[in-house]
Amino acid sequence: MKLTMTVKSPVFALSGGRLMLSVDAVVSGNVLYVIDLGKLNTDAIKDYVNYDYIVNNIVARNPGAYSSRSYLIEEPCNTGEVLDHSPEGVPSSEVKGMLRTAYLYWLLKSDGEKRKLFLDDVREAINEVNPRRLNRLSINAEAKVMRERIVKVFDEEERVLERDIFSSIIVRQFTKPSVKDYGVYCIRDLEGKYQVMAIGLRPGVEVNYEIKVGVVKRNEALENALIKALGEFSNDTSAFEVSRSVKLPNCGSDFTVRIGYGVGRRWKTIINLLEKFDKGLYDEVTRLMIQSLGKPWGDLTIRLAKGQVIGMACIKVVP
Repeated sequence: MKLTMTVKSPVFALSGGRLMLSVDAVVSGNVLYVIDLGKLNTDAIKDYVNYDYIVNNIVARNPGAYSSRSYLIEEPCNTGEVLDHSPEGVPSSEVKGMLRTAYLYWLLKSDGEKRKLFLDDVREAINEVNPRRLNRLSINAEAKVMRERIVKVFDEEERVLERDIFSSIIVRQFTKPSVKDYGVYCIRDLEGKYQVMAIGLRPGVEVNYEIKVGVVKRNEALENALIKALGEFSNDTSAFEVSRSVKLPNCGSDFTVRIGYGVGRRWKTIINLLEKFDKGLYDEVTRLMIQSLGKPWGDLTIRLAKGQVIGMACIKVVP
């Protein structure tokens, strides 16, 4: 099936790279230039040993001549750090992760037996967990409920194998955004305690993916389940956003999602389901996360770019 993602508010899919102004990047006018010192004439700078001097007194005079890429600054920010972007825009791995979260949410919500198995496993693990291993809680519990049984014939003998359901799903990215599809934004929170400059996808940008469901032949049942799961996860999590006065884009018959950096735990995990079906376990996971992070872990922080909640997109799926 095919999936089209249309950005509604700036989406930040980070590469892990961080740029520093006047070192890795230079701002001139309303443009941010990512500097490539390989374009400098080495003979012209052989007498200079101070990197900052070279950038501020040579590169800054004509940054376009020494840059590998440049972006229009859509929103200025009072910080010297810039979060760089993934060259894929929103990588296929992140799309697959979103689909997996949606499927797990739908599976556990609709199947009481699997849900009990999952919650019991998390509850048991919590009693032994070191806060540094919190990221394994859901992964280990998922392994039990996301298995499927496969019957294979080897030398006329049937063997039953088990594998993760999502091992038969491949996500390929068809289109990648160009440099002009990005802008530089200032990510802020409502409280005014946080701000960082970041390069993100502009509203209106479309990214297309192909989702292959099935290893040898198309698995229509799983494909249909994926679409149902995405719809239910989108509806339930969007309802939570509305409950805290977040304005959602009009996606019509498509699915509303939040994806990328800074969109919060509700879109990255199945915490909604945990809160609904086992409030005590939800509270314990929250307590452990606060202990591990050393700061609040909740839903009070809403991050904005140009006054809009970041990471909003519409997903259109064509079977």
